Amino acid sequence: MEIVGKAQSELLTTVALIGLALVIGIAMISLVGSTVSSYREQALLINTLNSEISNTFVNLVTYDDTRGRLWLLLKRLDGSRTDFFIAIAADTQYLQCSSVQYFNPAADTNGIMCDESGDCPSAQQFRLGDPKGIYVPYGGSITTLADFIRARDYGISTASYVPICTVRNVCNLASIPGLCTSNTIFRVSLPIGVKMVRVFIFTLFSNNLYLVNVYEVRIS
Repeated sequence: MEIVGKAQSELLTTVALIGLALVIGIAMISLVGSTVSSYREQALLINTLNSEISNTFVNLVTYDDTRGRLWLLLKRLDGSRTDFFIAIAADTQYLQCSSVQYFNPAADTNGIMCDESGDCPSAQQFRLGDPKGIYVPYGGSITTLADFIRARDYGISTASYVPICTVRNVCNLASIPGLCTSNTIFRVSLPIGVKMVRVFIFTLFSNNLYLVNVYEVRIS
């Protein structure tokens, strides 16, 4: 099993380049004019993307090959309690949100994760997104998810709508005061024979979704 995290650094570099363009006064309307209108909103978008890319962390916990379940964790490094918007691609197909379950420690009574009814609810679908209407900081500009998928050669059909799933932040589920320092654990039930899993992490800005992280797990 191989972990690949290259795409996130490319997104962060792109946001830095766009931010530099904004600071030195290059016409941002050519980069983000289709999604935001004012200079102030453009600056806020860049700050939001930079913060989300820097502070949203995803990592592998384990892979249960007997049940075909991939366990991962999500964490907000800034202590935010904001819930997570994700999509899962198994090879070239998006999975439905019912394939994703997150651990709710408040419903756990025996200390064993996801063995009781209710302690691992399914993620709810937030939106069925058109990849042409989801945005990605990539290649020195803001592009669409459809163009990003083609550029990265993921093999996913750009005509396929994307089930955007809400994974609740664990600090919104349990009585955890102050800044959230806990990990949100979730699992993905995979189809038989899957070789590559991609976790897409999104943020919401002005009711538009922006990709801020791609985490890849190659299963061999």
